[in-house]
Amino acid sequence: MTQFARAAWLAFSLCFSASVVAVPPEIIQWGWRPPVEFAGQGDPQVAVEQLRNYIRLQRLVMDHTDYHEQTREFVDELWHSLESFDLEGFYWLLPDEQESWRSLTVYGEAGPDQYHIGPVPRLQAVDDEPGLGNFRAEVRAREIDTDVATHYLLNAEVGVGLGEVSWSALVDASQEALRMVGGELPVQVIGQDADLEHYRRQAEAMNPALSADELDLLAPLWASYPDMWTLLSGLGELNDLLVLHHASAGYQEVRMVFTVDPQRLAHGYPDLANYLERLDTLVKSEFSLYDDYGRLLRASIDSETLQGTLNMVVRDGQVVPVRYERPVAEAPRFDPGQPRHLRASIDAEMNILGIIAEVEDMTFEIEFQPTGEGARFISQGRSVPRIGVGGRALGVFPAPLIDVFLPKRIDQLMKDFLTVACEGNDQQGITGVVEIGAANDESAQLRLAGAFEGLDNFFVRIGMGIINNRIIPNERVSGDLRALVYDAHQAFSSDLDQFEQQVVRR
Repeated sequence: MTQFARAAWLAFSLCFSASVVAVPPEIIQWGWRPPVEFAGQGDPQVAVEQLRNYIRLQRLVMDHTDYHEQTREFVDELWHSLESFDLEGFYWLLPDEQESWRSLTVYGEAGPDQYHIGPVPRLQAVDDEPGLGNFRAEVRAREIDTDVATHYLLNAEVGVGLGEVSWSALVDASQEALRMVGGELPVQVIGQDADLEHYRRQAEAMNPALSADELDLLAPLWASYPDMWTLLSGLGELNDLLVLHHASAGYQEVRMVFTVDPQRLAHGYPDLANYLERLDTLVKSEFSLYDDYGRLLRASIDSETLQGTLNMVVRDGQVVPVRYERPVAEAPRFDPGQPRHLRASIDAEMNILGIIAEVEDMTFEIEFQPTGEGARFISQGRSVPRIGVGGRALGVFPAPLIDVFLPKRIDQLMKDFLTVACEGNDQQGITGVVEIGAANDESAQLRLAGAFEGLDNFFVRIGMGIINNRIIPNERVSGDLRALVYDAHQAFSSDLDQFEQQVVRR
C-alpha cells in the first residue's frame, strides 16, 4: 500500500473515530458480554487479562516470527505443489518417511521476544501439550496405485494451545452473542436513546439501508466497539440485519447481509479492492446446516456482488430449527452435554473462463460428541454430489465443443475427482475433526484434523491451476490482507482499552 493511500485511509477513519462520545458503562458492559464470557467466564478483569495475552501473542506472531530456514523452504515448495494440485510432487517433497507414508512435522512456539517455527520446539518437550499460541502441525501423504490411476491419501492434523478458556465458556459466549443478534436488548440499554444518538447517526451514515429498529440494535454495539465498527465500515455496509415482521412468540428471524464496497475498501487497501473486483462471477455458494428437526442456518457468498448473507431464527440465545420456513416449536434446546447429529449441505457454481460448473448437494454428516473436558465434531462427506457443466469457454466455445478435445467430458472429469474423494480414504470419504478441551486444568487445546483421497492426473491439475490462479492472491494483495489484519488487531486493542477504563476500573 502506498503512503498516500495509507494517509487517506487514516483520515477517513479519523472522521468517524476521533470523537468518541461517552456512554453509560452499562451499555459497554452489555456489548462486551460475549468476549467476557469466553475469555473470563463472566469475570471482566480475568477476561481483560486473557484478551491482553491474545493481543501480545498476535503482535509477537505478526512482528517477530523466526522461521527455521530449511522448514520454510519445505513449506514454500509444498504450498506451490498444492497451488497447482500436483499431488505427486507434493508427496515426494515431504521429507520424512515411515512405512508407506511420507510426512512433515512443524512446531510453532512463543518465546519471550520471538515466535519460532521449525522442525522441533525449543522451550518444551516434543510430547508436551502446547501452551497458549503454540502449535504442532503434521502433514502426511500416501501413494495409492490403482488399475486406472494413481491416488494420494492426504492427512493433516494441527494442535493449538488456546490458553485459559473452556468449552463451557465458549457455549456461554455463543448464547450471549445469539441474544444480541436476535435483538434482545437488556433493561440497562433500553431508554438510553440520548446517550446512543451519536453512534446511531454513525451507524446510519455507513449503513443507510438499515431500518430504525435495526439501528437501535446496532447503536449500543457501535458504542461498545467504536474502532472495530469504524474499520468494518471502511470495508462495506450492512444491508440487512433483522426480519422484523416475522418476529412472533419470542422468535426472531435474523438475516444479515453484508456487501463489500470496493470504493470504500480502496481507501485503505487498494490492491485487495482490485483483487475482489476481478473475481467477478467466479463463485456463488450456499451452505445450509440441519439437525433432525429442520434447518438451523443458511449462509451464502457471491463473488459478483461481493455479498455474504446469513439466515437463522433465534430465541433466548439458541438457534431454532426451521421447517417449511416456520420455527419448530417442539425442538429441544441445545444441550452441550448430549450427542447431536447434524448435516451440512453445500451448493456451488463456478465460472472458469466462461465454463460454468455446478455442484449440487455436497453433503457432510456431522456428529457432535461431548467429551469429559470439552467437545468434538466429526464430519464425513461420502455422498457424491450432482455435477452440471455449461456455458461457453472465453464466451465463444460451448462446453460440448471443449469435450471433443478431452479424453472425457468436463462433467465426467469432475465426477471422477469427487467420486474418489467421497468414496476413497478406506470408504471414509472426506473427513474432518474439530475438538476443543482441556484436561486436568491445563491450557485448553484446539485440535483440527482432516483427510481425503485425491485423484492425480493432468487434466485435474490444469483445472485446479486455473481456479487457484484466480483465487490465490499475489504478494501485493497479501500485503493488503496483512495490513487489514494488523488494523483489526489495533482497533480491537483500542476498544479493549475503552472497556477496561470505563467498566473494569470504574
